[in-house]
Amino acid sequence: MPTRGYDAFFPDPGAYNQMTCRVCGTECRMERSKIGPTAFAEAVSGGERPHDRFICPHADTAWHNQALKLLREIEVEQDSLLARALRNRLRRLLAGHGISFEGG
Repeated sequence: MPTRGYDAFFPDPGAYNQMTCRVCGTECRMERSKIGPTAFAEAVSGGERPHDRFICPHADTAWHNQALKLLREIEVEQDSLLARALRNRLRRLLAGHGISFEGG
């Protein structure tokens, strides 16, 4: 399942023309003018709202999920040396899939 804020985005209709995956830098696929929940709490409460939907085309692939896990580890790692090692590992993983991306 795509992860909101990393490889899935649900902005107000028309707010963006394109969005980029924070995990791999790929341009997300766009669906305009959807109506429905955009978060877990909204879904549980039966809420819905108009929104556009941007989802990375690589979301839910094994390698992308691994890259997301690495990115989340980098975000919380306090040791700069370990964070650098994790970033290098993430770069290698992405490069193995033909992606050169310094984001995240």
